[in-house]
Amino acid sequence: MLRVTPPALTIRPSASARLSCTLLALLPLLGGCAVDRTGMLWARVVPADRAWVLQVHAPGAYLQTDNPGDAGLTIGYARRAYVFSADEVPMPAEGWHLFRLPHVAAREALAIHARSIGAEVRFGPAEPGFTLGVRSVTASRGPEPGPDSFRLLIFHLDAPGQTCYRTREVSPC
Repeated sequence: MLRVTPPALTIRPSASARLSCTLLALLPLLGGCAVDRTGMLWARVVPADRAWVLQVHAPGAYLQTDNPGDAGLTIGYARRAYVFSADEVPMPAEGWHLFRLPHVAAREALAIHARSIGAEVRFGPAEPGFTLGVRSVTASRGPEPGPDSFRLLIFHLDAPGQTCYRTREVSPC
């Protein structure tokens, strides 16, 4: 009787895939932890055209409970960008803030961009769930209904100073 044995199938991930997985696994160890506005995080406040932007970076474990819409736990790296109306929400001191975020009500943001790398559990009512990997979401809050409910928001994530906000068609951005 003749037996034929198929060759063994070997799957070898590429070097970049191995490096990505290794960095992803080590990311929580490279960071620290933060709860709400305090801990291993840094933020940048940037003025814009009739608006201002708060960019938050948190490596490691980041627990958010003070903003019901964005509540959750990220283990890895969390980046948030909040856009606020300069007329509605007073801007904190411009520049970098280390280990403690300026006190602002994130629920008053016109728009939020959330990016998480690693493991994330979301508790918010709008989008509860679990992500393992990369998650990137941008959401905006609509204007209050009424006769003058026009709103124009141009949000530049990588150039926050170029963000523009209008409530009436007075002048283009």
